[in-house]
Amino acid sequence: MLPSVWVSQVDVNLFGAGAWLDSGYLRSVGGSVTLSTIWGQETPIALTYQFAYRFDDNLPPLHLVYLSF
Repeated sequence: MLPSVWVSQVDVNLFGAGAWLDSGYLRSVGGSVTLSTIWGQETPIALTYQFAYRFDDNLPPLHLVYLSF
């Protein structure tokens, strides 16, 4: 009834970035998790969640969720 689903790969990435500007620093750290699947033995679909915490300028944390074909 339903198509077969195969989890082919799980990726975990951590990152950090910083910049020194004339007005001060901009720093962030975060990570992402990607779940790569194959649907029906031919259609690859990947779901990614990414989070970034930004330390400076009172910026809120950043959350991204995206789907790729």
